Amino acid sequence: MFNPDQALCHPRADHGGELRPVLLECRPSECRNITLTPDNTGTLAAEADRLDAEARTRPPLPPLPPLLLANLTRRSEAIRDFLASTAGTTP
Repeated sequence: MFNPDQALCHPRADHGGELRPVLLECRPSECRNITLTPDNTGTLAAEADRLDAEARTRPPLPPLPPLLLANLTRRSEAIRDFLASTAGTTP
């Protein structure tokens, strides 16, 4: 159940005036207002894998700038930590 007091996705009023989350601003690893399904956890794990692949050096392409590399690595680690902390809690 969506609780606007706990939402980090900046709830806004819909056409009927009811507060709804802005799903494009969803930050599941930081939000206490999330329900995980097996599909959600699979999608998050795939995103972490994609970030890891992006962070790897890709010859013959030049290495990523250090700040971008750090951001990709931090995001991947945050997703993996979140998934580990919620393991076994999906419906």
